Amino acid sequence: MRQRLLTTLFLSLVIVLAGCISLGDDTPSTTPIDSPTPTTAVGTPATDPVTVDPAEAVTFRVTAASDVRVTGSVIRPENDGVRIHYDGSSRTYPGVLSPEELPAGALDGATGVEPINPGDSVAFAVSGGTGGSAFEFADRPSSMLVTVVESGDTVVRWFVVDCVDLELTSVEVTVNEEGEVSHVYGCGAFGVE
Repeated sequence: MRQRLLTTLFLSLVIVLAGCISLGDDTPSTTPIDSPTPTTAVGTPATDPVTVDPAEAVTFRVTAASDVRVTGSVIRPENDGVRIHYDGSSRTYPGVLSPEELPAGALDGATGVEPINPGDSVAFAVSGGTGGSAFEFADRPSSMLVTVVESGDTVVRWFVVDCVDLELTSVEVTVNEEGEVSHVYGCGAFGVE
């Protein structure tokens, strides 16, 4: 019995140390998106997830050269597609989770995009500068659909941020003078149930 206890303690220590070493080596990476200029990077914090207080807030930071409205909608695990809103109507696209999967012209006249079965959502406006805040959700999401809308209620871009088995901690969006949108997002090792 004593040998089994010592073996269990030794294995637990090895697993904890291996986790600490691998978390310290994480660095943000950049992955290009199919559009000409936007890029996405996922950063994993180099802090020990056991000692971090897993607050339920996701921080949004938006820098825009014009007036924009940003919406973030939590994607539920059972979601399968997007709903695109137009002036006075909407249309669903089952199985679609990226702009590249939409049929040509689907975003013409679009005023918003959300998951077919959205969870909690937030929306805020930025007027030609930098803005944003930390928003609390019932549960910290692992994936979210983010929509950027110009002041004329026209969708500039939408994208999905997905931390897979981690939790979303932050989203940063930049809209340049030509209206091109790029984004990065952060994931935390707090464990999604």
